[in-house]
Amino acid sequence: PLAAEGARVPLLVLVVAAHPDDEMIGPGATILELAANGALVIVVILAADQACRRRESLGALAAANVPHDQVFLMELVDGRLTEHRPDVEAILRVFAAELKPDLVLTHASDVHPDHRTVADACRRVFHRGACSVLHYAIPQAVPSAITKVAVVRVPEATAHRKVDELLPLYETECRRAPDYSDRELHLGDLRANGIAAGTRYAEGFDVTAVRLTACPCCGQRRFEFLDVTRTAWVSTLCGRNAVQITPAEPRPVDLQALAATLGAELLGGWLRV
Repeated sequence: PLAAEGARVPLLVLVVAAHPDDEMIGPGATILELAANGALVIVVILAADQACRRRESLGALAAANVPHDQVFLMELVDGRLTEHRPDVEAILRVFAAELKPDLVLTHASDVHPDHRTVADACRRVFHRGACSVLHYAIPQAVPSAITKVAVVRVPEATAHRKVDELLPLYETECRRAPDYSDRELHLGDLRANGIAAGTRYAEGFDVTAVRLTACPCCGQRRFEFLDVTRTAWVSTLCGRNAVQITPAEPRPVDLQALAATLGAELLGGWLRV
């Protein structure tokens, strides 16, 4: 399920993309389903330095029920995110601290240096937080060894809405790189993931961390067994006719006084009752 039992309502999802259109090419159908099911979806696009592409992302995301005030467009330079790695991490740390997301959707480490920079930055920033981190793949001319170990099933109508209605809104990239905007490419990827998910269509993700908000340990950061108040306990040692007593706090033991109390014989550092 997209929302863990006991998670806050609405589920807070942070989508991190390198470029305008990555957020739709990768997890677009998942975003549609999350938004339709009441999740609060926040999108951060780091290299949105072209005005035309900024408008296209805002329009497509609004059509996916992610309003403009939930989309943050940074103006780092497309193709040069590796040079701005400290800035990428600094931006992500602000969102991590302010939002404390339940789920992060971001790039997988593929051959594109911008994608890889964002993926690595998200791992460093979010891997110790109380959230799940899933990595989506973007089609590349050179295949990358990305293992999709998690799948999100999407209805057929959602799959077709992503491919037929939303992706064409990114007109700049559709003209510049038509192969990467090809309908059959994206519908085929959804279909292949669907086979792995036991359904018709799905989106696939690599996973850095899966954490349930309802989990006392990883979600709520409560460590009951580590923080428990120490108490004294007694254990019978099998086969030794002896009892081991462990006090709640370490303290010196007056063996002479104890021997007198128990009517025992003191033999060196031992009591014989």
